[in-house]
Amino acid sequence: MAGETSIKGAIQSLIPDGLGIQEGTVIKVNPLNVQLTNDSKMILNQNVLLVPTHLTDYKAVIDIVLGDDGTVASSTKDGQGLHGHGPSGQHSQSEGSGEHTHPATEGEHVHELDTFSITKGTITVHNALKKGEKVYLLSLNKGAKYYILDRVVSS
Repeated sequence: MAGETSIKGAIQSLIPDGLGIQEGTVIKVNPLNVQLTNDSKMILNQNVLLVPTHLTDYKAVIDIVLGDDGTVASSTKDGQGLHGHGPSGQHSQSEGSGEHTHPATEGEHVHELDTFSITKGTITVHNALKKGEKVYLLSLNKGAKYYILDRVVSS
């Protein structure tokens, strides 16, 4: 359609002289190498690439709180006879200790929790660039450095 502008074109029109957006393909991940799409001889290495955290494998500290809005299911297994779970979550070996006691012969079973929370837990986000992925790069200082903006999402 006439008058439509690509996102790449729109962003590029806002960039001052000396900067430019390029497209490339990750050809190696360790160390990172990116080949520019329109120049097969131009391979960028880790010395000129700036990679934002969101395009790496990284750790993040999180809090997870689940209350009245949902439930969490937890599978448990115990091959040592009857066991139950007290209000604080501890296991007990006993006969008939209430509705949360299950014979070991039942094997794996599920308990619904009313609340669940993790405070200052750590997760690892696996989002590093992979070989073959296409990326947008912002050329800085007339090609002296390249900042990887994001992956190219194919439609």
